[in-house]
Amino acid sequence: MIKGVVLNETQQVLRALEDSPFESYLTGSRFFGNFRQDSDYDFFVDENIVPWLIENGFERLPTHNYLDLLTVSVFQKGNVHIQVVKDVVLKSRVQQLIKETIPGIYFTFNKTNRSLLWNLVIRATTS
Repeated sequence: MIKGVVLNETQQVLRALEDSPFESYLTGSRFFGNFRQDSDYDFFVDENIVPWLIENGFERLPTHNYLDLLTVSVFQKGNVHIQVVKDVVLKSRVQQLIKETIPGIYFTFNKTNRSLLWNLVIRATTS
């Protein structure tokens, strides 16, 4: 325990994720390197973490704009978004391919075109 340090809400959520027994994979602007100081934190996780997310105050978003083929649902707590995905290994591999193949170009696409790119790479990787 660290005494005398007060964590803000985002830091508390990140600490809870770090201390959880689950793996959380960084994604979004912080993974791809196009973040600002006030950018949110995006992660993806396996479906087995859902009970933990609910127990720890994350709320399932009724709608979301993560339209790739692997995302099942999205949870949020403060400035942290968690994408629950069907296959974290595949999502991680696809994310790395996108980052290595088109560095710097990814965020010039709008969200719809980024989703199309994700789905293209998912299909190409699994066919």
